[in-house]
Amino acid sequence: MILIKRQNYLVRVCIIAIFSLIFRVYVVATDSWHDKLSGDTFYYHWLGWFLSHGYGFISPFIFFNDRTAGYVNVTAQSFAGSHTLVPTVLHPPVFSIFVALLDLIGLTSPGSQLISLCVLGSLNVVLIASFTKKTCGTFAGYTAAILAGFYPAMWFIDYNLMAEQLTQILITIIIVLIYGYVKRPNLKSAFVLGICCAVAALTRGELDALVIMFFGMLLVNKYVKSKIKFNLRIKSLLLFFFGFIILVAPWSIRNLVTFKYPEFISADAGNIIAISYCKQTYYGQDIGYSDFGQCVGATSLPTDESVFDHYEMTRGETYIRHHLIRTPLIMLIHVGRVLYIYNPTQQALSIEPYVLGLPTYASVSGWLSSYLVNITAIVGIFALKKKKVFQYPLLFLIGMGLFSVLITSGNIRYFDDAQVPIIILSAVGISRIFGYLKIPHENFDTNLTEDCTS
Repeated sequence: MILIKRQNYLVRVCIIAIFSLIFRVYVVATDSWHDKLSGDTFYYHWLGWFLSHGYGFISPFIFFNDRTAGYVNVTAQSFAGSHTLVPTVLHPPVFSIFVALLDLIGLTSPGSQLISLCVLGSLNVVLIASFTKKTCGTFAGYTAAILAGFYPAMWFIDYNLMAEQLTQILITIIIVLIYGYVKRPNLKSAFVLGICCAVAALTRGELDALVIMFFGMLLVNKYVKSKIKFNLRIKSLLLFFFGFIILVAPWSIRNLVTFKYPEFISADAGNIIAISYCKQTYYGQDIGYSDFGQCVGATSLPTDESVFDHYEMTRGETYIRHHLIRTPLIMLIHVGRVLYIYNPTQQALSIEPYVLGLPTYASVSGWLSSYLVNITAIVGIFALKKKKVFQYPLLFLIGMGLFSVLITSGNIRYFDDAQVPIIILSAVGISRIFGYLKIPHENFDTNLTEDCTS
């Protein structure tokens, strides 16, 4: 109680984060602690184990002699498998390295690794709240902390041992660094940004678009062009790209010399396209989603994952070409699903519990609360626009998330990249609404913005 009464913003935010951690651990321990490993969770858990024991990046599916493990639900098998060591590039490497580090410090069980994701999510609460306070005032900071801690889209990603939680904290760090760079532009910040964006891209492949974000900000955005001299912008671009490429290049080169077809970051795009663009997702009950059962063409995973990726990508592209008239509608339904506009009851009550393994209360609460968060985020966008606040990185990340969903599937996992900026803008929107109602809150504390209160 003494800490709660202290007029200390960081302490109060940390208290919110601690309560968020307790809540996250509780829901994981009660709902997914004993879930069997399958698909991506099987892959990440065992690849982390292989890395921590010196095997390198090898396919867990081939090692355990189950070549369809990534594409149908299977359980983790014993070490009575074939023990064939085959290189893997199915997913980007950073999250597997993260799991390997957990293994090295003794967190070897799937349950303990899920708890680590809960800790990451709670740390992200502090980062988001600190950034939002600095950018939009104390009231918005507290609001962002509560949303980041308890908004379902921010915590139900802890249910599965996958890369989304790590991705979200990386996105928060990148947002902080970008705003820091724009406020005080320097070459060191540009280089660090390049490294952080490379780590993000090696965590989720679609985040290589962060390169476009930084280049567009320095070359196109009017505010940045007026604030930063041309020579410094060009030098910053070069150093950013250098920081990015020194991390990405070794992984890409390894893939180019190892696999038959080019795979710069990962080999999962073909499978995603194949299961999202097929008869079942165009005309069946899974319209606008992904069908994991009927739309995968290969009956087994080749030892060269790039062959499977190429095969499935070709199948998906062929289906798109043969159904061009209907494809734009399906792509719009992708977006409609993640925004809970198209058939939200099926999305929340049937698909998400089955595909993502979420308990019904998690998917339903995510569905219902998304309207409030998304609407207030729109309010936040207009509030910042009215005050001429720099929000290019936030809008780019949301647009990137929507584009990712548009071309892939109505799976909410593919929209996770946009959740952090949505949370920040929603906190701003809620602050603006209460400001309109004459509830006092703090002024902006940055050179980039003006006071967004009235």
